[in-house]
Amino acid sequence: RPSLLWHRWFGIIAGPWLLIVAASGIFLVFYQELDRAANPDFYRASAAPQGRVAAAIAAAEQSAPGSMAAYVRMPAAPGETLIVNLVDRPGHAGAVGDAGREVFVDPGPAAITGSRTWGEAGLSRAQLMPMVYRLHYALLAGSLVEWLLGLLAMAWLVDHVAALPLAMRSARQWRD
Repeated sequence: RPSLLWHRWFGIIAGPWLLIVAASGIFLVFYQELDRAANPDFYRASAAPQGRVAAAIAAAEQSAPGSMAAYVRMPAAPGETLIVNLVDRPGHAGAVGDAGREVFVDPGPAAITGSRTWGEAGLSRAQLMPMVYRLHYALLAGSLVEWLLGLLAMAWLVDHVAALPLAMRSARQWRD
């Protein structure tokens, strides 16, 4: 039967990629907790008064000349850092690179507590969780692989539809 043949071959061909995506996704569920445990110095801020967001962003941008803040994540609780994601300012290609830079800033004194290149492959404490994230969505490769994984996801949907008749036959056997 065509649906059985499709389902078997799809599982053989797509299984390894889906296994990698699933295994890395397990860790991403706990991304914040694992990253905070590995890099407590990045996330720990002084108890100084909050509200100096503009100064914190300026400090992050000064750490990489030619960059600009693209995204700012506010502290989740008092005593935590503000996280600034930097990208190249127009006309300053290479300031932080294609992947961008993540800078952790203590919002009280506007002091940088840590930074890292986003998604850079490496097993250091700082790079581990961003690397797992990049493994999950692009298998540590470029945008072509992101597209291929998207196509794989659509093919997986087709596989599920093709497998429905196979599952229904099994459900009838269980009922009998």
